Amino acid sequence: FGNWYFLQYGKKEGPVNHGTKTIPFNRIKEMRQVEEKDIRRRGKYWYPNRDACRYLFGPTAIPIEKGEGYFQNADLLVNSANYGFTKNFSLQAGAVVPLAVFIMPKYGYKVQENFHVGGGLFYGATLLKFRNSNYRMGAAYGLATLGNNNTNVSFGLGYGFAGTSLEPHYPDKPLFTIGATARLGKRFALITENMIFPLRYTEYMAAGKVHSYDYKGYTSYGFRILKERTSIDFGFLTLPQEIIAGFI
Repeated sequence: FGNWYFLQYGKKEGPVNHGTKTIPFNRIKEMRQVEEKDIRRRGKYWYPNRDACRYLFGPTAIPIEKGEGYFQNADLLVNSANYGFTKNFSLQAGAVVPLAVFIMPKYGYKVQENFHVGGGLFYGATLLKFRNSNYRMGAAYGLATLGNNNTNVSFGLGYGFAGTSLEPHYPDKPLFTIGATARLGKRFALITENMIFPLRYTEYMAAGKVHSYDYKGYTSYGFRILKERTSIDFGFLTLPQEIIAGFI
């Protein structure tokens, strides 16, 4: 382990052996195993993307590594933690301070190289009561992710519910998601995340209240600054005018 060999490739001459250089053990600060897939063109090393399991907010079908986890903060108010309990199962939980709490278990499975499938649940509830009841929402969803940890696209479909505990409503239409990321450099990646969901409308007719559902959607796009153990996201979020529009 104390001997390191250096080869320099010339344009025409081919490999040139510069001999052996001995490095004492006490001069070695760290030794690690590097996977071949993390070596890019011209021998540049890209540390693994530890955020491959998520986009800006929503998940991919790629599971987080067993025994690893992360803490995420968005706009100071949204705080969550995610941890991989097994090779395929992880659990995320958090709070929108001081308004709501949520939980998101997820299962992800690698079918083959560059193809993952998965699914999970989402459940959230407000801490403050609305009309003497907490507002709740939830969904069960499935995911398919094409690509690798650095560049991929995910498609999702799910069914959910929303409303107070006294008056929950269950849309008869599914919600759809599509997200993608492209790592353009060692420290830089582009991200987009989009959802189409059924939004409930209430009309008052002679026979009483009539509820209907119409598809609306939100789009988000931004970029991620990657470091070996942390990342920082910047992006914009556009929601239907019936809800709100803003940025993250």
